Amino acid sequence: MVKWIFRLLLIGVVGLFGYVIFETYQKGYLSIPDMPDGAYVFSYKAGMRGIVLDAEVLDPSIADMPRFLRRIAFANPERSYFAVPFRVAPWMQTAWSTCTAPTEEERVGYAEEMPEDLKQNLAYSRFEAVCRITVDGEVVVRGLLYSVPKL
Repeated sequence: MVKWIFRLLLIGVVGLFGYVIFETYQKGYLSIPDMPDGAYVFSYKAGMRGIVLDAEVLDPSIADMPRFLRRIAFANPERSYFAVPFRVAPWMQTAWSTCTAPTEEERVGYAEEMPEDLKQNLAYSRFEAVCRITVDGEVVVRGLLYSVPKL
């Protein structure tokens, strides 16, 4: 009987390990490109992935962790992050983008071009970053990163 319990426990542990590896692969954490110091990552199941440069964080000790653990949500536990992805070619949807803080012109420009229903959904949120991908020397905006305080 103990042998069967051990086997079931072993199957459960192997299954859980496999699930964690699959989720890590699906979110792209196994293919993170090289990151500069002080950079943080985010990844969503919908495909938006990015490396946030020069982010304002409350816990800078996260920057010393391995790159797949340097997540922006870990560095700022009081904030929830979400992305507004733009329509791009299907092969770009899972590419890692580089995200930087928006300039004042970008803040105004994206706020003016945004549909009214999206503006309402983004009320009281903080515009954190603009995410870009470089394709054959041309810069393509992949999406925007916003955050809200956890209530």
